[in-house]
Amino acid sequence: MMSVRRLCPIVPTAIEQGFDVRAYTWNAFLLPKGTPEAIVQKLNHAMVEAMKTPAIREKLDGAGLKLVSEDRAAPAYLDRFIQSEIAKWAVLIKASGISID
Repeated sequence: MMSVRRLCPIVPTAIEQGFDVRAYTWNAFLLPKGTPEAIVQKLNHAMVEAMKTPAIREKLDGAGLKLVSEDRAAPAYLDRFIQSEIAKWAVLIKASGISID
C-alpha cells in the first residue's frame, strides 16, 4: 500500500495541519432490496464461512483488509451500520454544498 507521504511528500497531512482526522474504509456484500430473507441468510452464512478459510484470509490479509467479528458481519448489523453512515455523512455533504450534476 502506498502512503500519502510518498505520493505527496511536500503536502502536509491533515493531522500535520492541526485537524483531528480519523478515516476508514469498509466493504460489504449487498443484495437487491426485497431479496428473500432465506437467501440473505444463506449467502451471509456462505460468505462468513468462506472468510474463515486460510486461503481467503491470506488474500485479505495480504491486501491489508481486516475482517470484522461474526456479529458485525450479520445482515442486521450491516443495515444499522449503513444507516448510521448515511446519517453521519449526509450532514457533512449538505454543509459542504457538494452536489452531483
